[in-house]
Amino acid sequence: MGLNIIPPSKLVEWLQNREINHKFLEFEQPVRSVAQACEQTGHQPESFVKTMVFTSPEKGTIACIIPGDKKLSQRKLGQFLDVKPDSLRICKPEEVTSLLKKHNNDEEFVAAYKVLEHETSV
Repeated sequence: MGLNIIPPSKLVEWLQNREINHKFLEFEQPVRSVAQACEQTGHQPESFVKTMVFTSPEKGTIACIIPGDKKLSQRKLGQFLDVKPDSLRICKPEEVTSLLKKHNNDEEFVAAYKVLEHETSV
């Protein structure tokens, strides 16, 4: 049983305002990596964005949206958030699923993201 999650309207609005070509894809089976998404669609890794979800005692839950062909440095993320990198822990799949179920229709949750307007290497 999958979740029917609608893309956050604020994200769609942000993409449209910047005339960024985008498309939201739904997969029949869970996709846990960009490689799996590429296999199922035939697209290249740079065509995707991926979401990595972390938790921290100081900051709570942090969702990082990054290009599909890039890696995220936990050290740089810790510096950006002003926390010790070892206090960041990547969430387990069941934790993310629980968060999504809990906040599926919560506008504050889906709109609570910070978009960096400048190039950042994280």
